[in-house]
This record gives sequence, C-alpha cells and structure tokens, in this order.
Amino acid sequence: MSLAERAGLAALHRVDPETAHGLALRAVRLGLAGGGGPVTS
Repeated sequence: MSLAERAGLAALHRVDPETAHGLALRAVRLGLAGGGGPVTS
C-alpha cells in the first residue's frame, strides 16, 4: 500500500462515516480509486 493510500485511509477513519462514504464515492467518480482490473471469472 502506498503512502498516499495509507494517508487517505487514516483520514477517512477520522471523519464521520457518512462523510467518509460521500468522499469515497466522489473519489470513485473522479477516477481516483484504483480498479482491480478486468473480471476474468
């Protein structure tokens, strides 16, 4: 896990769950969340 990922997770753990969820969804929409690659099964 990269330093940025660890810092982001630490920040999310310090905020209200609803706020963290909203931030996570926004990150996904902006393409900031890493994808696991194509599904092959």
